[in-house]
Amino acid sequence: MSPRILLVEDEPGIQLAMKGLLRREGYDLHVAGSGTEALDRLGSAAFDLLLTDLSLPDGVSGLDLARHVKQEGLAVPVILITAYGSERIAQEADEAGVFDYVPKPFNNDQVREVVRRALAR
Repeated sequence: MSPRILLVEDEPGIQLAMKGLLRREGYDLHVAGSGTEALDRLGSAAFDLLLTDLSLPDGVSGLDLARHVKQEGLAVPVILITAYGSERIAQEADEAGVFDYVPKPFNNDQVREVVRRALAR
């Protein structure tokens, strides 16, 4: 059975690029366009990985999703996609249990490697 990945991204272009990349790798990819939608999906289905943008349009950030995963005790590694790296964000992400980061604009090889490492964990 292919690993189930929940991608949380509001930008259609990035959704399309990630869908193509991750499905070619054989992953069972599901997409949520907002943090609220992601919370609903996390509550109703099991995923092997959460790949989420840091900044989402509805007030539920990628860090909020990582905190939710940690608080609920879900065995789901979280990878943040962000164009806004800072020391404060890195510290908050570490405290929230984030596995790793993918910078925007992302490199396909880097995404593949980070996803493989997270799923092998």
